[in-house]
Amino acid sequence: MALVINEEQLMLKNSAREFLVQKSPVSALRALRDQKHSLGYDEAIWNEMTGMGWTSLTIPEAYGGLEFGYVGLGQILEEMGRCLVASPLLSCILSATIINNAGNDAQKNKYLNLIASGEAVIVTAIDEKKRFSTTDISTSAVRNDQGYILNGQKSFVPDGHVADYHIVLARTS
Repeated sequence: MALVINEEQLMLKNSAREFLVQKSPVSALRALRDQKHSLGYDEAIWNEMTGMGWTSLTIPEAYGGLEFGYVGLGQILEEMGRCLVASPLLSCILSATIINNAGNDAQKNKYLNLIASGEAVIVTAIDEKKRFSTTDISTSAVRNDQGYILNGQKSFVPDGHVADYHIVLARTS
């Protein structure tokens, strides 16, 4: 595996750095914190990020994505970390990965397109306790005529307060 990024990835990294330093420096995060902003991120900046295709980098082209890959995404995330950018990007990317790997065609067509276009924030609800364990999931999903009824609670859902949709980890048996 090459440890050097290619020219396209470097261009993405540089453009992300330039954008974030200009539009979302560390002072922007502090201002959001001090104002106790209800979303926790600047919606205008988020819209620009989605407009630049950041939410679509790992999504296949067949579902509205750029299929640029996780190394390219890593370049953006590195620059976001450098500026302490608040956004639901990581939550959306995690959800897109889950949908792409475990969803059926109808789910992929609907939800991956929504994430790629920035029309929806989709998050995952996984944690129930301080430490996650695949053998200790108590949230249940019981089938009924209209779908499933969820029973249980999750202790921490990153960006859950701004989500349009939630992917909930639950047991069916």
